[in-house]
Amino acid sequence: MLLICSDPCLELRHGPGAPLTLGRHPDWAPDTAAVFADRPKVSRRHVSITVEPDGRAWAEEPPEGSHNGTFINGAKLMPGVRTPLRDDDQLRLGLRISITVRLYGPGPSPD
Repeated sequence: MLLICSDPCLELRHGPGAPLTLGRHPDWAPDTAAVFADRPKVSRRHVSITVEPDGRAWAEEPPEGSHNGTFINGAKLMPGVRTPLRDDDQLRLGLRISITVRLYGPGPSPD
């Protein structure tokens, strides 16, 4: 999976295994905390992305939620509920951070 964001400039590749966490907390989201440090509308623990061995991908807000919400193609995620990601989805953190999802790998996108 590839996540592409133009503002701030960010490109993250992630495969099966431990979740990729997006947020401003350096311990919880070590791959993105520095990039989002000056973006107060991104929660410290905003969302985690999981990729399964078959290529399916999921987004999930922490059970306590995020302050400004996480959206997939404009639909708000419910905290603690795993939501499928599909190729070319727009993942939005709060109102301003938009990330394009690119899926690749051995399996189909989630149904």
